Amino acid sequence: MDLYPLVRKRAVDGIIALLREAAGGVDCLIVECCYDRAVVLLKDEEKLVRLTAVKLISECGELFAASQGETEHSEQMDVVFVQLCLMARDMHMEVRFEAFVALGKVRLVHETVLLQSLSKKILGIKSGKAIVKCSTKGTKISLLSAAGAFVHGIEDEFYEVREAACRSLGMLTIFSVKFAYEATNLLMDMLNDDTEVVRLQTLQTLSHMANYDRLTMQDKHMQMFLGLLADISPSIRCLARKLLQLIKLPDFVSFRDTIDCLVSNLEAFPEEEEDIFFVLFSVGKQHKNFSAKLAKEFAKEIDLSCGELILDSHEVAAKLVLFISSSFSNGQRTTDIPMALYSYAIPFSGRITHALRGSVDQDSLLAYLCSYSKEIHNICTSSMPIHVAMSDITRKGNVLDFSKILTRSEQTQEKCVFLNEETMQFIKLNLETVGKTWPLMKSHCTQVVQNMLRACKEELETIAWNADDGAASSFLDFAALYIQVIQLVTEILDKSLPKKSCIIGMTSLDIILERLDMNLRRLRLLEIGVSPQPILARLTSTISHLEFLCEGPSNLSDFAKEVKHACTEGTAALFSTTYVFRKLLELFYPEQITFTGRFKQKKAEVLVIGNDSENPLTFVSGLPVGIFFRITLYEILNSDRLWLLLAVGESIQYVFLDLSQFEGCDAVRSCTLNVPFHGTPKAASFLLRASVGIECPSEDVTNHSKGQGGPIDDYAIICKENDVHFIGVNNR
Repeated sequence: MDLYPLVRKRAVDGIIALLREAAGGVDCLIVECCYDRAVVLLKDEEKLVRLTAVKLISECGELFAASQGETEHSEQMDVVFVQLCLMARDMHMEVRFEAFVALGKVRLVHETVLLQSLSKKILGIKSGKAIVKCSTKGTKISLLSAAGAFVHGIEDEFYEVREAACRSLGMLTIFSVKFAYEATNLLMDMLNDDTEVVRLQTLQTLSHMANYDRLTMQDKHMQMFLGLLADISPSIRCLARKLLQLIKLPDFVSFRDTIDCLVSNLEAFPEEEEDIFFVLFSVGKQHKNFSAKLAKEFAKEIDLSCGELILDSHEVAAKLVLFISSSFSNGQRTTDIPMALYSYAIPFSGRITHALRGSVDQDSLLAYLCSYSKEIHNICTSSMPIHVAMSDITRKGNVLDFSKILTRSEQTQEKCVFLNEETMQFIKLNLETVGKTWPLMKSHCTQVVQNMLRACKEELETIAWNADDGAASSFLDFAALYIQVIQLVTEILDKSLPKKSCIIGMTSLDIILERLDMNLRRLRLLEIGVSPQPILARLTSTISHLEFLCEGPSNLSDFAKEVKHACTEGTAALFSTTYVFRKLLELFYPEQITFTGRFKQKKAEVLVIGNDSENPLTFVSGLPVGIFFRITLYEILNSDRLWLLLAVGESIQYVFLDLSQFEGCDAVRSCTLNVPFHGTPKAASFLLRASVGIECPSEDVTNHSKGQGGPIDDYAIICKENDVHFIGVNNR
């Protein structure tokens, strides 16, 4: 009752602290006394006092509910609920926000009172009293004061209040099926909210309801919900698809509309194919009858087109994933879809397996598809060892028993190192072309060589774009990078071979040599690093690495032996003496080698969440700004050291990536990070470049840059550079 508002606020804070410290061991009369004091303070003129009083009401309500045990209903809790509903109409946003937060914590409220909070119309009180005494003071309060509280909440002008109202709605739905049914109508309206945070919270609330079996989707809701699949926010699209896996679609029309929306989603956002395929697979398993019916209609369309089907269509890929999923069930797979569709799904087996995230390996899925395919005899003649996986399948009439192959078979995977024969032929032809360029290089026909190499690289990139198999993709990337290295070697020869002068100037080669060194690190052929003497050190470390690979110096080529001799003798004028350089040039020739192992490519994918040129992040010059990244790593070991590089101009900020934060295994692991960037410049806007680098350990300890806040060794970039757009808060 002190004159100063802050004293009254601190007094209430003290009461709350005492009640929490007692942890339920407070006498009921004391709790009622505290509650009565809080009710009086709800009418205080100072908003900070009212705000704290709402918190005290909430605390007392939890103690009241705990003292009631698990009884069905409590008039005392009805009063607490109504008091909070009244404060949800307070003139200040902070008080309304806190009131809705508190409403989500209330329990043991009568269903009629809950329903009244969803409707502005006065509902009939079938049980209980319309007027209830408020605690020991005898104050009376009408339960009808709760009318439309949540309606006002979701229509509030401040998104913080709308978000809190949405969250509390979801928490209260678990206490009443009828309340949940009515709340769904309000939540569906919130899917159109202008603020992304509110839309995200709405989806989280609906997911919460679905997990507690409180979500009933009606036909009138479906179109509004499906619209979120095309939302501009990747986070909302992802969460909407996750919710779709929990929903039981009411009829075939809704099912067809859902699939059409997912197909459109795939066409608009092809980079999200893996997630969309996974959702299609889940929806197909949950709605097997609908999926089978759609599959039969799809098969009839194929028959009318004389059996022709364009496999590079997003619609075809999505529907084939859906159709084969309808034949999957727990432990066993059954099928009642047209057999021809299994044949068409075979080319997508790699992409489907990747989308299923390890639940079934590619060989097992491929064997399953082939067992129902009319073209099984054609598939078995290929280089893929399908018989290995097919031997694990037991056929029982119209049922396939997959209980033994639900997890990945390491033995099977080790044997599947063969690439598609057509792909291998393309790679061989391109590498042969690269070998033929070397005589032209020595003849100084560098422009012709560059054109040939550029054509080879473009062809390999085209093949890699269409490759489904991960091993094939890694091999193709390796081959394309190898050609890029040869391109750089060609540039070096073009600049270093004497034209008018016999002196070779090394200054002009620095940039090309640095690019060559970076590409060699990306090939993972050079893991030893470089020393302060760039040229000789690179050669020395490369030769030592070659000796290790060739199991001794005796197996080195004449060129390598000559380079080693020159480096051992300390030939400082190695590149300034025309005779030495020409001698090495004549000795060098790229030779073909046979590689029987398996390519595993270390790479990373970086996605900037909620940012593009049209939706830049805001910043205040000189203050840190947070950036959300979704980082996926492939074939990264726990011993690897990775860094996130944030560059603005020539300035780089290094952020060490702790692999323990990533979920997954060495093959694939991912994590979402909120990374602060500290170097915001004094500008109206700026562009930040983000990439991931892996350290290449160096044998030269003097090259370690300890204490610099970044990599201690040289590093190689293992992902495509991503742009992050920023705009100042005053220029928004």
